[in-house]
Amino acid sequence: MPSLSCGRLRSRLEICALTVLALGLGACSKSSQNTAPAPPTTGGLDLSVQGLPSGVNADILVTGPGGYSHHVSTSEVMTDLAPGSYNLTSSVVSSGDWEYTPNTPTQNLMIGTGDPRPASVNYTGAITKGSLLISLSGVPAGASASVLVTGPGSYSQSVTQSDTLRSLTPGTYVVTAAVISDGGVEYAPFPAVENFDIVAGGMGGSYIAYGQRTGASLDLYISGYEISQVTQNDSLNVPLIRDRDAFLRVFGVANEVNAEVPDIRVDYFINGQFQQSETLSRSGISTPTAPTPLDLSSSWNTVVPAGLIQPNLEVRFEIDPQNTVLEGFETNNRYPIDGSTRPVNVVSRTPLQVRLVPVLQSANGLSGDATLANKGDYVALATKLLPFPSIDVDLRTTYTTAAPPLESNDGNGAWTQILQELLALRNTTDVSSRYYFGVVKTTYTSGVAGLGYVPFSKSQGYNVAMGWDRSNSRAGVAAHEIGHNLGRPHSPCGGPANPDPNYPYSGASIGVRGIDLTIPAIKDPASYTDIMGYCNPQWISDYTYTRILDFMGAASKTLSGRPSSCILVWGRVHDGELILEPAFLVQARPHLPLRRGDLRIDARDEAGRTLFDLSFELPRLADHPNLEEGAFAWTVPVTAAQAAALYEVEARSPRSRALQRSRNRDVGRSARRLPYSIERQGHNELRLQWDPTLHPVIIVRDPRSGEVLSFARGGDMTLRSGLTEVQLELSDGTRTEVQRATLR
Repeated sequence: MPSLSCGRLRSRLEICALTVLALGLGACSKSSQNTAPAPPTTGGLDLSVQGLPSGVNADILVTGPGGYSHHVSTSEVMTDLAPGSYNLTSSVVSSGDWEYTPNTPTQNLMIGTGDPRPASVNYTGAITKGSLLISLSGVPAGASASVLVTGPGSYSQSVTQSDTLRSLTPGTYVVTAAVISDGGVEYAPFPAVENFDIVAGGMGGSYIAYGQRTGASLDLYISGYEISQVTQNDSLNVPLIRDRDAFLRVFGVANEVNAEVPDIRVDYFINGQFQQSETLSRSGISTPTAPTPLDLSSSWNTVVPAGLIQPNLEVRFEIDPQNTVLEGFETNNRYPIDGSTRPVNVVSRTPLQVRLVPVLQSANGLSGDATLANKGDYVALATKLLPFPSIDVDLRTTYTTAAPPLESNDGNGAWTQILQELLALRNTTDVSSRYYFGVVKTTYTSGVAGLGYVPFSKSQGYNVAMGWDRSNSRAGVAAHEIGHNLGRPHSPCGGPANPDPNYPYSGASIGVRGIDLTIPAIKDPASYTDIMGYCNPQWISDYTYTRILDFMGAASKTLSGRPSSCILVWGRVHDGELILEPAFLVQARPHLPLRRGDLRIDARDEAGRTLFDLSFELPRLADHPNLEEGAFAWTVPVTAAQAAALYEVEARSPRSRALQRSRNRDVGRSARRLPYSIERQGHNELRLQWDPTLHPVIIVRDPRSGEVLSFARGGDMTLRSGLTEVQLELSDGTRTEVQRATLR
């Protein structure tokens, strides 16, 4: 480059300065291009550790390409990592009685170049050790007890005063107490030996009472108790129902053969306040040397009245409270031995409300035998077995069905049709939450005896069952079918369909002791089977009992609100065919499906526009030979405009389709001949005739009570009723005409 010569002239100076500036800028630009940063060649890992308390370190190993290995104990950012596949192996860590487990023990991460990749390891803590309370009483002042506690892993610990042993590995521990001497007097412990199964997070309690030895060798004490209303297990965790009598058994025992039969006193407390005492006596010639739970005469027994069966009930006991028996050891007569109380689990439930519906079959004139005089027979067994304080049963007006005669295998679908009709009339006329039980008479003695829905929740609305009226079995059939309505499937005995896969006892045994308070009598689990099976004799298991309690205790969405204009959409499945009944405009409480399923209903106007649609599943129908049988009845709220526009209703299932369409454009016109005739035949019968091609089904209703007397079919039906006026609701498939008929 040639040199520049700058003269004295101002213009030349400016040119010179501009030239130098331009050269400088050019030099800067060239330098910037030469120093641009190179692309990153390494990456990183931003590892977050969560779920561990302060002071507890994680145990995480990070491995990767080129033999990379790094141990992580807390949240950390790792840099300069070669790109590639990295493995995170997280191990369990312990601290004291707690153990922390990683939710994801192994992770594989791809790390590229650039900013560190985020990752996390989350730990969940659980206590892994247990505790054992050693409570000592009766030790003379200044003396020490002699107690040895042994357990898993050669555990051995001496205890001389009340203490709590902590951080115990779960397992079986043996507490052995020895006789001690003080001032030449011997003091004996009770109990001398106890076993405790310690679980993680749990605490056992050994209550040892020392007492001065006397010359006598006999020792009386209480080994335990049982309080039950229907069924109870050894853990005493089957709840009692408030305001219902219970049966109390106290197991008093002696250490040797004897000729003593002392009294036992029981004290009752509610909310910590003493209520009353009761002295229990027992017939016999001696006190047993061991409890015999299946022998009712071996225990001290009493019926605890319903007024004492209240929440926060507690009990305590004492054998030989008057101290009339000479014992070598007197300080262990109380139970619990420390003089405390034992809580009794009591829950509140409302009475179960059941409505019997006598069903008259117009096809053969047979009517179910349900009357005011015998209504209690149907719920006698259910009252004993089911977890309610009582069952309130009433009797409905006779319902007349046009279904064909009932068959032992329901080959003609009559059982399913009647059950569908009972469901429909319950959901369109009943303003209470009563369970409907239809009562039918059959011509056969072996076959289908009852049907009941098994809803997935108590608010599903399928609280409907039915059964035959045979006097020797109607109580058992009703209890079984109502059990289905309370959410219970079959128990696995006798070959029922769809047995409960979770039933815990072989052969549907009741599993634990039952008690019938009315006799009283023990129900031996070796002999009795569960009411939800098909084997005999029957009682109820603690499993079925507590599952019904859980079902009824769940949140409920019952039929609510005032009756409003609704479309009754109803039908059934028989032999795989979907049958859709004519729709009706009714005044009823809205009742809609709670969850979607593979059945669909579409309601449309004449232009094909959708007015409403439903999607639902059929609940299981227990005790039917065909597992595909089922029925539905929904009341869908509609406006006046929707009701007037309704033209067709279509039902679809995966295998079938059914359609109802308006077939009478004269509905609602006043100037036309009445579409029916009705007359009285005898003082308690009505004969209804009509054209079934125009009105396939007519609802016959008591206009005062609103009760449905019949879903009349076939064009000619005789109904049982002494009413002087009835309301007729005639459906042409989708539209409804309402008429009043007066009879003489």
